Amino acid sequence: MLISIKQKIPVIKNFRYVLTANFINYIIPLRAGELSKSMLYKNNHNIRYAESMPSVFIDKFFDTFAIFVVLILIPFTTIIYTKSLYFLLILLIIVFFIGISILIISYFYKPLVIKLFQSLFFFLPQKYKIKVDNFLEVFVEGLTIFKHNKTLLLPCILFTFLATISDSLFFFLMFLAFGVKISFLQVMFGYTLIFLSYILPHPPAQIGSNELLMLLIFSIGMGYEANLIAAVMSTSHTITGVIVLVSGITQILSVAAISDRHRPPP
Repeated sequence: MLISIKQKIPVIKNFRYVLTANFINYIIPLRAGELSKSMLYKNNHNIRYAESMPSVFIDKFFDTFAIFVVLILIPFTTIIYTKSLYFLLILLIIVFFIGISILIISYFYKPLVIKLFQSLFFFLPQKYKIKVDNFLEVFVEGLTIFKHNKTLLLPCILFTFLATISDSLFFFLMFLAFGVKISFLQVMFGYTLIFLSYILPHPPAQIGSNELLMLLIFSIGMGYEANLIAAVMSTSHTITGVIVLVSGITQILSVAAISDRHRPPP
């Protein structure tokens, strides 16, 4: 959304790039899909990596705003916190505060952030260091997008929470389909934790990790029957997988066709 506004890219085209990135994230660990979005912007719109990557970073950072949903729901949710859940919750809070600290400091003290990032590449030879320094200056400038577009901040936050509620509603309906009597707040708490975990590296297609988190949260934590929870997770995982794979492959073929049309003749 942010790069669509800043670079005047049609929203529908940007949405197609997001579907492609989701597909790549689904099959390749380490969030490789985020890099693929910058590659698409570079290949199809000649947008430099340093210009597109701040929007990608901010987009993923806003996903972590859902941590507030989890924290708000804690008093209203009866759950047994295992060491694994505590570790996950603390790790997600740390990731959120690192992200928001980078954005806030970039907003008020941009040179400080640039120097901080530059210090991480002190070991590079001078000829490479100059290129990296130029990249970092453009990248950090991109992180200050809300400084020049203040009206974007509130809609971004609202859409983030709307997406969280929509995802939770899908999962809540899955529980109802299996006859599980559970409150929407419980589902929202548990599914938001699972959703937040996606910002961390996962195995391909999240196979195993989602099931483990489901059992930790809904079975061990909330006391629901393990086999039933596994059935809900397997079914929702299958439905999500089909949607991601079909939409992703379709968009990759479409994007490839667009790239071929834009490629200059030999």
